[in-house]
Amino acid sequence: MNERKFTVLSRRLGMMMMALIAPELIITWATMQFLSARDTVKAFNDAFGVQLHQGHSDHPNTGETTSTLPGCNFRGWTVTHGFFVWMGGFMLYFNDNQRATLTPDELLDFVREGSVDIIPDIVEADIEDRSKGDALFKGTAILQLAWFTLQLVARYAQ
Repeated sequence: MNERKFTVLSRRLGMMMMALIAPELIITWATMQFLSARDTVKAFNDAFGVQLHQGHSDHPNTGETTSTLPGCNFRGWTVTHGFFVWMGGFMLYFNDNQRATLTPDELLDFVREGSVDIIPDIVEADIEDRSKGDALFKGTAILQLAWFTLQLVARYAQ
């Protein structure tokens, strides 16, 4: 992913313009990303035979997950893991040299074929700990969403 700075800047400016002109497209895009991450999680958990064992929590998506495959210590993935793999979180190394960023489909194919020795045991908290979303950014996003909703309601009321 050695993209030039101009390419990255152009893409970000394009997304900003799209958000200003048609914010519903950003919501659609985010929904598609969420659904893709969720489908990836289901595919990986199915591939490893992971079953969710509910803990004593009020939240339905929490609990300990373990693989039903013998000799496998795969703990199961959450949607956070799905986003991580879609963002290019897994790299293919050959002879200690970085070869490529793996897409979810490529990683799943390698796992199914047995080409990958091990999938690293990445805990959801480790992924969230490296998140670049700080309170200021999230607060700004919430204010923008509230302003958008307020304008939508006001226009509907007219």
